[in-house]
Amino acid sequence: MALYNEYLYGEATYEYPLILGSGTYTATINYIAGMTVLISANCVYTKPANTTAYLEASFDSGITWAEFDCNTGTVQGFFDVETDGNQDLLLKIVLETSDPNLTPSIDSLSLTISQMATLYTIAKKVLKDKGLAGDQYWIDTELHEYKIPYAWVDSKTHRECLRLVAEACAGQIYMSPEDIVRVEGPSYLEEQKLTSSQTITTDDYVSKSNPANYSGIANYIEIITQPLIPATVAEEVYRSGEPEEIAIAQTKTLTVFYTKKPVIEAVASLEGAPAGLIISSETYYAWGAVITVSGATVDGTFTLVVSGKPLEIKGTQKVIVQDETSIRENGKLIYKFPENPFVQTVEMAEKLGEKILALSKDSRRDFEANWRGNFALELGDRFTAPDSKTTVSDFWITSQTIEFDGTLSATIKGKKVL
Repeated sequence: MALYNEYLYGEATYEYPLILGSGTYTATINYIAGMTVLISANCVYTKPANTTAYLEASFDSGITWAEFDCNTGTVQGFFDVETDGNQDLLLKIVLETSDPNLTPSIDSLSLTISQMATLYTIAKKVLKDKGLAGDQYWIDTELHEYKIPYAWVDSKTHRECLRLVAEACAGQIYMSPEDIVRVEGPSYLEEQKLTSSQTITTDDYVSKSNPANYSGIANYIEIITQPLIPATVAEEVYRSGEPEEIAIAQTKTLTVFYTKKPVIEAVASLEGAPAGLIISSETYYAWGAVITVSGATVDGTFTLVVSGKPLEIKGTQKVIVQDETSIRENGKLIYKFPENPFVQTVEMAEKLGEKILALSKDSRRDFEANWRGNFALELGDRFTAPDSKTTVSDFWITSQTIEFDGTLSATIKGKKVL
């Protein structure tokens, strides 16, 4: 996994007072591939009747525009950056009115543009590194809300990296029937699955049960943050064990591994090298570097040294999120969240804790049944079924198994919608 720098990688604020009609402005940003660009707009204006205001942003010289409604005040938009280097961001402020006698105006518009790593960018990088094309996966934009100061994991499988992403936001990842890898945020089901796709009645199942989930109740959530903090000054993270030899007109490429990792702001140098021997190319990673040394007219030995700032977990904090009502009713039931390298800030730990608490603080009776099955239903779909002799409730599908051995049989499990 590549290392990202501070989540407010670069930030610039632009303020434009008194805009009449519409106007387009250009901001040139030094983009870094793999990062997310966040545009935050705070619009303050006197709004006449029958008037709307919105902000448009474009990264492709105005060919396509993304629109953000400014009528609610502060708005945010996210963009992915695929290439390094300077690129123009076009910002268009548009005011519209149905009253021909009015000229809408904005008192002030403050734009903050920043780059950061988020769970969204990490998931996308993992999926692309696995070789998936853009139409083979879908990532919920809610994952942009989970910002990562320094995104780093050591050598792991793609599957494990994605598991850490889902765990860090209480989301879910699965393969859809269309062979699309879906990475959904914690709010996806409650915001997108609002209507029932199936009503299961007594005529549809052979047997059913509504098991209580008392063992799954948690009303006291403990999360330990894992903040990665860079060293205040650079230190030596690599030195050649033995002097390296090089001949006249030879080019030598060395792949080195740091004694500590991850490392940022790495710089290589040559010690004891003859005059004229130079570092002709250098590529730095979080785990090490690839250094090319060349000398057209000299030979001899040299020692390669790399200095940089290692990142270490320092200043961990325990974040507690609890529900007093549930504690009074059920007693104190503690859930200790596992250590996760992406949960580095108190803000993110609190957000994650609130999501976990909302899902686990109350007891509920879920749904299991042997029934006739429905191939059209997918994980996360909402269905309606009995939860007692006299009442019905909505559930989200957590599992459906369909088998055919001459006859069709199916089992379905659902989590109750609270």
